[in-house]
Amino acid sequence: MIIFKMLDCKLCGEVSFTRYICDDCNFIKDCINIYSKETVIDVIKRTLIRDEKQRTYKIDSIVKERLSNELNNEDSDESYIRGKHHDLIKEEILSKFGKNK
Repeated sequence: MIIFKMLDCKLCGEVSFTRYICDDCNFIKDCINIYSKETVIDVIKRTLIRDEKQRTYKIDSIVKERLSNELNNEDSDESYIRGKHHDLIKEEILSKFGKNK
């Protein structure tokens, strides 16, 4: 009788039968070995994590886009009924990002 031990990936928790690091996490480990830990962390911070300035810029761009969409549809009944303006749209988007005014 053969008993297989199920192993959890040390990084993401994915279950494996062969090793403690899954294929995806092993790829990340290989990148760290090739480029250095500091370089990989820097790339992750620059590409995946937004700072306050970047979040503000993103929120403002979404507000501008939604306002321009509403202005383009000014004649529609929906825009007349809703009657949202800049502050209400910004408040809605800020709440989506989990921020208060």
